[in-house]
Amino acid sequence: MSTEIQGVVFDLDGLLLDTEQILRRVDAEALARHGAILTAALHQRTLGMSHEAKNRLFVEELGLPVTPEALGAERSARFTELLPTARLMPGAAELVAALAAARVSLAIATGSTADAARAKLARHPEIGSAMRAIATCDHPRVRRLKPAPDIFLAAAHEMGIDPGACLAFEDAPAGVESALAAGMRVIAVPDRDLPHHPVFARADRVLASLLDFDPVPYGIRTG
Repeated sequence: MSTEIQGVVFDLDGLLLDTEQILRRVDAEALARHGAILTAALHQRTLGMSHEAKNRLFVEELGLPVTPEALGAERSARFTELLPTARLMPGAAELVAALAAARVSLAIATGSTADAARAKLARHPEIGSAMRAIATCDHPRVRRLKPAPDIFLAAAHEMGIDPGACLAFEDAPAGVESALAAGMRVIAVPDRDLPHHPVFARADRVLASLLDFDPVPYGIRTG
């Protein structure tokens, strides 16, 4: 394809922000409080899961003496406490700055609420200020979460750009499916611990890091 890209839409968690390490710490601490251990195998099974599904898995699989809802409340409170420590993923600041300088419209499409997205970006105002739009799970146009296309369609709508002229960056299978369903081209940057998923083969490119992105094939001149 040679269509020139006019807008770029980023996922947030695990793509721009390294929140995955925080989530792993939160999960390990929560299980330890209830006498269980977060093994590497169990952690891998939770990658890409919703918080609700993860809570059920932990309680049912490990026989924890707590309800999924109570465990979720514990995890949520600790995650909120640690959010300000989230670092940017390698290459995130450089790529956002280069695309903004090239006058490409930028947006974020995240399953977080608007309040949570603001909290996550508070330490990195240069990222938030570069975005023309931030589409969240509580956006009025979003009825269904990823892998449905709603969040990416909302981001394109807010930018005023046809989804077919947008390039999406995602790290999770559900996110890749969501962006593809919205009609966008997709760059996948999977977590190195994530098991292989066939949907990544449908992406334009699969990168090890945002540092590896080449904008030239997309008609973007950053130099």
